[in-house]
Amino acid sequence: MQQSIGPIKEATIFITNKCNLKCKMCFMHGISSEKGRFKLEDPYGQLSMDSFKVIVDDLVEKNPHCTFFLMGGEPFLHPNLLDMVKYIKATGNDNYVDINTNGTRISEDILHDLMDNNLNLILYSLDGHNAELCDEIRGKGVFESVITNIKKSVEIKNDKNADTELGVHFVLTSSNYLHMEEMIHLCNQLNVDLVFFSLPTYVTDQDGEASRAPIEKIFSQKFESWKGLVIDEVFEDIDPERLISEIKKVDMMDKIFDFEWLPFGQTPHQLGNYFNESWEKNVKNKKCENLRYRTTILPDGSVTPCTTFFDLKAGNIHDQSIYNIWHGEKYETFRRLIDRSLLPICSRCCDLLDESNGNTYVSCTDREDVKNGIS
Repeated sequence: MQQSIGPIKEATIFITNKCNLKCKMCFMHGISSEKGRFKLEDPYGQLSMDSFKVIVDDLVEKNPHCTFFLMGGEPFLHPNLLDMVKYIKATGNDNYVDINTNGTRISEDILHDLMDNNLNLILYSLDGHNAELCDEIRGKGVFESVITNIKKSVEIKNDKNADTELGVHFVLTSSNYLHMEEMIHLCNQLNVDLVFFSLPTYVTDQDGEASRAPIEKIFSQKFESWKGLVIDEVFEDIDPERLISEIKKVDMMDKIFDFEWLPFGQTPHQLGNYFNESWEKNVKNKKCENLRYRTTILPDGSVTPCTTFFDLKAGNIHDQSIYNIWHGEKYETFRRLIDRSLLPICSRCCDLLDESNGNTYVSCTDREDVKNGIS
């Protein structure tokens, strides 16, 4: 008997596809796009403010403690980003709002405004402890720009005594994985609140092709977005034994921030084998609980069960409500499929191993609740 589906606890909203960078590992604008493996239908699409309001209204009506992850592209390129945060917060301050950013397009004015409106988290992407490493992955001048904006954010937060948390997201690649200790030292110096070290999400050609048929049958369209995660060039020179050794060193280091490895809950040895076939033996989960509490909305209003697979479209908010889609035939059929057996493309999804079940940020008014959820 299938478990009943309750209200949506977490919503990832891609407010825009636009981005000013072409980070190598990005499934939207990175290597896979440059090499023609996968391209967005509309790389410049963005969600209108009116559509955003409809989404928020539907979600908070059923769950007044909903968590919102605002993403892109680059969210700070959306002209209504501040208004979006204000709109969510106006529904009740128990709604948690997280902005994931490349950190290059942030003005001092909007930092003041976001903190004044009780934004919960700004998560900065930073993939190296110096310009040489970071800029090789993200583009010339990115490191200096992001460091400047993180320092500015910390200063403003301290001046205001604001509750907004500031975080860093570091993605391991062939070029930076031997410099994780230096990255920890940098984050200590920056005085941020939390740091994620993440293995890059990727899909092999074999796993993608093996997952096509059941997905295309449910969603009645070609399944191509997995090709955006065929990014072997990003990690092919990582040595598993060296990686294990470096992970152990990082785990032993003093940190003045909350810290987490992604995927969650893995030993250094398990993380070290992430890039080879033995990794799948680590995945003990038999089903994806995210399908019962989290959803994703794209800039064109499409609703998808999986954050990184844009062509799993279960419906569109311009045609029906989110909850009609959430309980609709495509969503339910996909849940049943994954309940029977995870697809090959599922094994390296960080969300699959997230055991919070949507409760990580239920109460953003209590700092200890948040800390206990992520550390």
